[in-house]
Amino acid sequence: PIFGFFEIPFSDGRTDPEARELAKLWEDFFDKDLGQSLSPSSYKFARVIPATTRTISIDQKLDEKSAILNWENVKEYVESAVKKGKKLALLKCSCRIAFQNCDRPVEGCIAIGSAADYFLHRKKAVKELDLTEALDTLKKNLQAGLVLTTNNLQFGGDFICSCCTCCCVMLRSVKRYGNQNVIEKSNYIPKIDRDQCTECKMCVDMCQFGAWTNDIEFIKDKCVGCGVCEVNCPVEAISMEKEKDLVPAKNAREMWEKVAATVIE
Repeated sequence: PIFGFFEIPFSDGRTDPEARELAKLWEDFFDKDLGQSLSPSSYKFARVIPATTRTISIDQKLDEKSAILNWENVKEYVESAVKKGKKLALLKCSCRIAFQNCDRPVEGCIAIGSAADYFLHRKKAVKELDLTEALDTLKKNLQAGLVLTTNNLQFGGDFICSCCTCCCVMLRSVKRYGNQNVIEKSNYIPKIDRDQCTECKMCVDMCQFGAWTNDIEFIKDKCVGCGVCEVNCPVEAISMEKEKDLVPAKNAREMWEKVAATVIE
């Protein structure tokens, strides 16, 4: 996969006949081959960022018990980029523009650093963001049930996408074809406090992967560890807890080397 090859033509919201024809070609390609064959490596090039009510808010600090690593804390991930002088740019979601399979927020993807410079310079971004605006955007998208994804590396990522299983090529590959090579699940899974739970079924309604049954039973194998259920639980009966300790590549070069070295024949 080459980032931008699909995204750039749709990133400014094009819906003219040429763009619609291009979208149809991509959809045909996805159905015939891409959905099942995307990223044929055991090392995934993208990962889910675990979100919680604690790590998405700019005015909250984590205690030692709940602290998670910088690269999997969405607030600190964005904050560290800003501290290093990197720009943030709000983009329209190319997948939802192209495929139009849902009505979730379109203005939701955030480009970082050189990627932000690229889209801003070519006037393909909605606008430049500051830290507060970026976190507010991500929180709004989580509340809409979207899953936060980024490069599968510790630092130097060039985007944070807000994804859906309706349009996103990666998440559709997982849900429709069971393609587990596309995206790395987060290290976290939800835990529910049965005494606190009011059985409102918000978690059932918001989960895009069917990881909660109508009886509010958790199906671990279907969960990607996104935290949407925790962020949207009205009584805070759900919390994200660490289950494993997978550590991604340190930088982009190491990430792509691992992708290339682990191609599944």
